This record gives sequence, C-alpha cells and structure tokens, in this order.
Amino acid sequence: MNRRPLFAFLCLCLAAIPAAADLAPADPARDDAFDIKHEGLLATKDRATAYAFVYEQLQKSLRPRLLARHGSYLLQGEAWGAPTGYAAVGFQEIQAAAATGDTFANAALGFQLLVGEHVARDPARGLQLLTDAATGGDVDAMVLLGQAYQDGIGVTADLTLAENWFKRAAWAGRPFPLAHFGDRWIDKTITNPIFPDLAIAVWLEAARYGSGSAHQRLEWLTRPETYFPGAQRALHILLLESVALGADVQRKRVRAAMDDLARDYAKDIDALLARALVLSTPGGGAYDATEAARLVQTAVDLGSLRARSIQASFLAKGIGLKKDPAAALAIWRELEDKNVPHALAMLGYHSYWGSLGKNLLPKDEALAFRYSARAAALGDYFGHLNTGYCYLHGIGTDENYARSLRHYYAAEYQGSLVARTMTRRLLRNLLSD
Repeated sequence: MNRRPLFAFLCLCLAAIPAAADLAPADPARDDAFDIKHEGLLATKDRATAYAFVYEQLQKSLRPRLLARHGSYLLQGEAWGAPTGYAAVGFQEIQAAAATGDTFANAALGFQLLVGEHVARDPARGLQLLTDAATGGDVDAMVLLGQAYQDGIGVTADLTLAENWFKRAAWAGRPFPLAHFGDRWIDKTITNPIFPDLAIAVWLEAARYGSGSAHQRLEWLTRPETYFPGAQRALHILLLESVALGADVQRKRVRAAMDDLARDYAKDIDALLARALVLSTPGGGAYDATEAARLVQTAVDLGSLRARSIQASFLAKGIGLKKDPAAALAIWRELEDKNVPHALAMLGYHSYWGSLGKNLLPKDEALAFRYSARAAALGDYFGHLNTGYCYLHGIGTDENYARSLRHYYAAEYQGSLVARTMTRRLLRNLLSD
C-alpha cells in the first residue's frame, strides 16, 4: 500500500473529522458486500491486507460503514496493520458514523463505552447499543457482545451468554469467534477433566459452520500426545456430514468413519444422524435407505427433534419408509412451533415448490420466505440457501442482492459449492464501480 496518500488522508482526518452530514449516504448493498469481502480477507489473509482494503474503499466513498471500519482499525494501530498514534482520530470517525445510525459504528461505539478506553465508561448505554445492533442482525455486534460476556468487559462475566452470542454469529456466517471461545476450556484441563469435552463440543459446532481453525484444533486433539477420544468422534461426524452435502471423499475414509461411529457411538444422536444422512445420500458411497431409516428412528427414540424432522423428509420422499407426504407435513407442523431449524427449512422449501401437493401445502412465496428466513436465523444450511435464493429473485420479499449475498456466504462456509459460485458473482457485481 502506498503510504504517501495514506499519510495525506490521515492529516486531512486530523484537520477535520467529517460530520455525519458530510458523509455519503449509506448503501446497504455495497456495505454488505464490503463487509463480506473484509471478513474473507481477515479469515484468509491478514489484518494488514484487510486494513489496506478498508482504506482503499474509503478513498472511493466516504460512507459511514467504511469510515467506522477505518476508525476501528486506527483504534488498534499497528497490531491491526494500521498506522499507530491515530486512536483519537479513529474514535472520532466511529462517532461520526454512529451519528448516521450505522449498525457497525453503533456496535463499535457501544464496545468503547463498555471498555472506557477512548471515552468515559457508560456500561448501560454501551450494552444497549450492542444489544440493539446484535438483535437487529449485526454480526459484529454479536461477536463484541460475546467478547464482553466472556471477559466481563463492562458486564458481569457470563460464559453461557457469551457462547450463545458466538453461536448466533456462527449461524450468520462468522464461526471463527466461536472456535476461539473453545480455546478457554482446553486451558482448564488440568483442574477439571470435563473441559476438553466442552472444548470439543464448541469446536465441532464452529467447524460445522465453516471454521477451519476449529477443525485443526480437533485434529490436534487426535495426536498421540494430546489424544481425546471425543475429538475423533467429532472429526468422523464432520466428515460424514460433508459427504451428505456433496463433498468428494474417498470411500475408504467414509467407511472407516461409519464403522468407528457404529462401534463406539451406537446411541449417540449426532453420530446416528451423520451415518443416516450418508446412507440416504445417493452417490455417498454407502447408500442403504432401510438402514438409514432405522438409524433415524433410533435417534428419534432418544429424543432428537432434528431426527424427527429428518424422518419426515424420509416420509416425504419415500426413503426407507413408505411414502407419506401428509404424515411428513404433520410432523413438520408439530416441530414448527418448537422452532426446529430443519423443519422450518423444509416447510420453506415445499411452500415455494408446492412439491408436497397443492392439497397439502399449496405454493405460497410469502410463506416460503418466512419459513426459510426463520431457519436461516437458526443457522440451518438449507434455510440459508433458500433465503439467499428468495432475496436474489424477490420471492416472498423484495429483491435484495446484499441480503442474498449474506445468506449464500453463510451457506458457502457450511460447504455449499453452489453458494460459493453465487457469492463470487454477487461480490463482483456489488463491489464493482
């Protein structure tokens, strides 16, 4: 990055921080595309590269979102690849952007009010700003709230609330903070033997939503010097779930994972469903619809609502069970009120295509969108795919490429090759000049 124009720009910032009225209008579509590109650089490159991208975009448009992002980097300085010594400028940039109502700026301001580093502490206002932004769907706010509750920053430490907010961020396509949350349990291994199991559970969840670092941590726990049996179980489950989503995996590896889970985890719900999904997937290398249905029934008997919803899918398609769309719909209706993500996603899918039959579930675009969006908010893979499709084509909602991109991005992290193609296409369109 050329430092000369950067220095000139910072001098201009020092001379006159733009007021809210001086900023360009917010552009939600381009802001979402910018955020996703920025997140990708942080995940795959480094902070300096991400900062260079933020600076480049800010020079093109003085929008509130870009100014707030730039300000957040200046607060951190060299540690985040930004110039050192401009923290005061950064905070003023965040304030100017927050005055426009930008959600990320409000989240960043809220966190500063909790910390009290660049402004007088006001925990009550800070928590309110963060909570409002997070419940409104801002992923950065979810992460910052998780950090606040994890470390007791301006609030009473509460690891349950911290994990809940990190999970919501993962559901929305940001799984990396959840992976880091799992680290704290490994540090406590010496004093309590249950902590590795807690870490493994968190890392399994984070890896499901696309965190490569969580996957690496699980692999680390399968080494001889750090071995925990639960980590191997988690890796087997992740492998089988990826096969069910279409990943090309050697059949020998699939069979080994299936055999190990059958031997050691015959009554484990996640293991049962992972095996069943592979057995019910044509092309998965181990198709056996009857055995798949039996495994799902075992999981249902163990009390799994997700298994009940998958069983309904088997009934709808006649996989290992006599085809009965009416029975499938009755199950999904029952699970709808319990907010089971898979059931909501299936109701959304069939409401759009009318594929259960018009006398059972007529085609209804508005219902298709509402069900799919509810499933996506709970992290469901198909919910994200279907919601992205709805926003892309204006099905049951207004056409919105930015929101479509956000949902396809979350589905891509969960392993969708279709979503990957769509995110690249939408990013190019939304970020082009």
